[in-house]
Amino acid sequence: MKTVVDPSDGCVKRCFDPTDKVYQAFNFDTMDNQKIIDNSVELRIDEHIAGYQCTA
Repeated sequence: MKTVVDPSDGCVKRCFDPTDKVYQAFNFDTMDNQKIIDNSVELRIDEHIAGYQCTA
C-alpha cells in the first residue's frame, strides 16, 4: 500500500495502485480469521482447461 501527502491538509493518506499485489494484515479477533486468501483477479485459464482434459 502506497502513501501520499494530501496537499490540502498535509496528512498522509493511503492510495491504491491497481498494478501492485498487496498483502496487508488487519487486526482480527483470532488467528483463525487471519488466513491468507488469494483474491487476485488473474484468470487461470490454463489450469481450468487442464482440469477438463481427458486421456481416453
